[in-house]
Amino acid sequence: MRIKYRRIVRNENNVIVSGTAFLVENFYKPNPQGNRKGNHSRQEVVERLGKVLWIDPEDQMKGIFNSPARGLVHYDLSRDCFTEVSPNDERLAGVRIKKEEICLHASFGSTYLFFSELCKTPLMSVLRQSFGENNRLYQKVLAHVAHDCLKINDSIKCGDFLKQDMLSGILADLSCNELNADYPYFQEMAADDLRTRFFKALVTEMRKKDPEFGQGCYADSLPLPDGSSDNPFNALSAQGTDGVQIPARLALVLDIRTNIPLWFEIIPANSLDERILQSVSSKVKEALDVTISRFALGAGYARKERSGVPSRDRPICPGGRICAEGALSGI
Repeated sequence: MRIKYRRIVRNENNVIVSGTAFLVENFYKPNPQGNRKGNHSRQEVVERLGKVLWIDPEDQMKGIFNSPARGLVHYDLSRDCFTEVSPNDERLAGVRIKKEEICLHASFGSTYLFFSELCKTPLMSVLRQSFGENNRLYQKVLAHVAHDCLKINDSIKCGDFLKQDMLSGILADLSCNELNADYPYFQEMAADDLRTRFFKALVTEMRKKDPEFGQGCYADSLPLPDGSSDNPFNALSAQGTDGVQIPARLALVLDIRTNIPLWFEIIPANSLDERILQSVSSKVKEALDVTISRFALGAGYARKERSGVPSRDRPICPGGRICAEGALSGI
């Protein structure tokens, strides 16, 4: 692949004022009649990089672009890597970036009420502890949380929602356009260390009000959609959508008294045996100092050969499903 630049224009200060770029790939196309003179190569556009804002003077295959799909990004062809760029980046000094048109009649009341109530719960403190070290990521989390909870319908994207909301004036480090196709955000949120940090902060904050929180937990699982196109957990897959086309289950660890989730795992749908249960239990114990005492085993899974637990004398978990306890309680 290579970056194809078109109509790059610079001013007297050598700052790029116009020009676009495409990520293209060359393909060799032989003549179907076998005539070598008819053989030729063709170019195929892999992605539109958008307006060119900066090109690395030492390496033409690196640059900053205003991508229609990704927003303000830096792309390095040698690593095939996109990274986010702040509008205040020193490399963009003197570059004119089109300002986004923010709605003058922005929504205020619903957002103010939402965050006022959120601040009364431990969740706001959990979000600060989990993402506060990265201010840009923290602002993105607030934007996506507000969008998920306050959007009128599913058709409005996060960036379009933000343009109509007073949050656009508060979350100053964000570009509304980049939130409409925020692949870097979901890729970053898939990191295991962020998941551990979030749930560790959640358990800590909940135990400040309720010391018994998480002392009794059970694990439950539910099937996820088989089709990758409508699977919401694509957003959590760092391997892309291909990794979730295999039927999977979402394993949730919940506090028995409150049913508040304090851990999750995505596991293969055709495997819920003792090894999987031990793995989930050990992760939760190591990360959160939480012991799982019960497992809610769905239809087809509550079998001796799958769980290693006799079929008799199993207690009933919340919801009326058969649970595996006894031999599994010490996992």
